[in-house]
Amino acid sequence: YSWKNASVTPNGLVYDTYTIYTGKHQNDERFQYWNQANVDIFTPLQTRKQMMALPFPDTSIFSHPDTYILHYLSRATRLLETYPDTSIWMPNGFESYLTSLHISFDGVPFQEQTGCWAEKVIGMVPGPLSCELGREDITALRSRLPSWKPMPSGQQCVVVTDSVITPRFVYEFITPFLKAHDPGWMVSVVSEKNPGVYESIVGASLCILLGGPNTHVRWCKLWALPKDCCVVEFQQELAVDGEFQHLCHISDWKSWIYLLA
Repeated sequence: YSWKNASVTPNGLVYDTYTIYTGKHQNDERFQYWNQANVDIFTPLQTRKQMMALPFPDTSIFSHPDTYILHYLSRATRLLETYPDTSIWMPNGFESYLTSLHISFDGVPFQEQTGCWAEKVIGMVPGPLSCELGREDITALRSRLPSWKPMPSGQQCVVVTDSVITPRFVYEFITPFLKAHDPGWMVSVVSEKNPGVYESIVGASLCILLGGPNTHVRWCKLWALPKDCCVVEFQQELAVDGEFQHLCHISDWKSWIYLLA
């Protein structure tokens, strides 16, 4: 959609003097995004000639570079191909994490308590088509990462570390286990503490992680894995979550789930 002389909230809703564009699914609890928008008639507005509107239930995706890149920048990249002069939200300090991605845009400083007014707004309204991450979004990101490899190369394993699968556990158990089967295995670790780092992910043939609810920040950077990569996800059997498996499907990985008692 496109609007003239409209404003955009931090979570991507569009409104003008008379109308809030909540979409035709506004009665569906899943898409009542306006409830989480911190904007009213007294909210200060930044200004741009053309601004992008990508709706989200809240602004949590802007709290970490990896979630920002996967959920926001992937969609923005697709629209920027058609509307290259459109501005997008840019959280402070995230610029350094985008150096490996060849994406050029005008960034509007993301501030929770402001909005952005523009002569023209390009974007979407809340609904099934705008909230679901798709294969096209992953393809758009991969096309902007020059080092990305479409297929696995060699016996390279990536392990996503956290408070359970610690670096020490990787070096003392996982690495010896793999090398006992084949000395050619190379094992590297990634975590949410090193966002925007893709060197150890690109071209990997195996990835191991502990998934489940509220683990998005851990695995959001894994879109850089090649197609046909074997991905092993462990989950607690009483707290199963399917978000990562959705990413596996649209990324064309060979995924396995092991439930832990």
